[in-house]
Amino acid sequence: MNREKRILIVDDLSVQRAFFGKSLAKQGYQVRGVSDGMAALNVQEEWGAHLILLDVVMAPMNGFDVLRKIKAMDRDKSEQDKTKIIMCSVKGGKVDELWAKNQGADDYLVKPVAEEDMMKMVKKWLGGE
Repeated sequence: MNREKRILIVDDLSVQRAFFGKSLAKQGYQVRGVSDGMAALNVQEEWGAHLILLDVVMAPMNGFDVLRKIKAMDRDKSEQDKTKIIMCSVKGGKVDELWAKNQGADDYLVKPVAEEDMMKMVKKWLGGE
């Protein structure tokens, strides 16, 4: 069930966090949002999100730095238990998507993101009703 699935939204724009958060909560997911990479690492260590929607362009730690650190935290977990990470960026080129996946991202969304596209991708990785 969705209410057992935890999703962390990491984006420095509060509008983006609110958009994702409202859409996901409406579907019954547990949602938390943070504005920077250090907060994301702290929340992930304490809360253990199943999936993270992760902005690329943030300071002082960018999304790729956060991605690599979380993947390192998951190193000893089974594939099923590893955190799924969807990178979100305004950069929409194939090279950008390939770079993200080479860094360990599970998937890639180009902003602005339609609610329907985001939900399809979340359900792809978490399953869903």
